[in-house]
Amino acid sequence: MSVFSKVAEKVLKLVHPDGFHKRVAVKTFQLPNGLEETFFIDVGKDSVQVLCITKPEPGVEADVVLVQQFRPGLEEMALELPGGGLNSGENPLEGGVRELREETGYVGDATYLGKLPYSPYSTGWRHCVLVINAKKVDHQALDPNEFVTILKMPLRDFRMKMKTGEIRGFELGYMGLDYLGKL
Repeated sequence: MSVFSKVAEKVLKLVHPDGFHKRVAVKTFQLPNGLEETFFIDVGKDSVQVLCITKPEPGVEADVVLVQQFRPGLEEMALELPGGGLNSGENPLEGGVRELREETGYVGDATYLGKLPYSPYSTGWRHCVLVINAKKVDHQALDPNEFVTILKMPLRDFRMKMKTGEIRGFELGYMGLDYLGKL
């Protein structure tokens, strides 16, 4: 088994004049062959995404509740599972329930499923919450900088769009469908 040992770490804080900041860790590791390599790591907070499935009606398949919003890194609208950043010290299950209600107005029976790393170059985790038997009970309560469109998609169509990668956060969708035995 190869061993990677950290040689150095320095955290940079990139600050925009409007107060927005991004933290980047510069980490240097010694590789198994003796070379040293420096990596730039996104130091981010954890977030939560919610696989929300509506309460099925007799004879009608349940829908998955999705959101569509502009993502500046992609420079396009993205179809994705609802969710967002966790507040400091917030329990991921409670954060998922909160984010789902704020973004979509839906509530239901919630279960925490686990977490995945954002990427190999990030310290943040994406937590997955499954909500079933969901009903719309409220209006959206979006932040001033959020412009979110709510979409409902039949479960069979959701599965197909996950396979093609058309839905951002599809890994968490697979976690939820596996948990429900619907893969």
